[in-house]
Amino acid sequence: MRECGKYEYLIESKEFKIFTRSTAGEIDTVLKALPRQTPMQILEKYRLNFKLTEDVDNSELTRYREKVNIFNAFVTKAIISMNRDVNNIAAAKSAFQQSYGHYN
Repeated sequence: MRECGKYEYLIESKEFKIFTRSTAGEIDTVLKALPRQTPMQILEKYRLNFKLTEDVDNSELTRYREKVNIFNAFVTKAIISMNRDVNNIAAAKSAFQQSYGHYN
């Protein structure tokens, strides 16, 4: 906590305030309720809090944006796939329990 306290951008963040001011059971719920940030919003946070060398030509910035967008699309598809897998596992578990009774 002392190390985190050295960085104002951390201790002033919404996430850190939730972590330090919420009860243990409510932290996850409150964090999940925060609006999702776009890659550009995250980049803007970095620009505000870190010294970045932005003397990069536009084609390179375009390439970086493209990479971020590709990664974002991949993560979005992965989350959809994982949620589908969770639902399939839950359905298989339910079918197994109905067929064979409840086992621990």
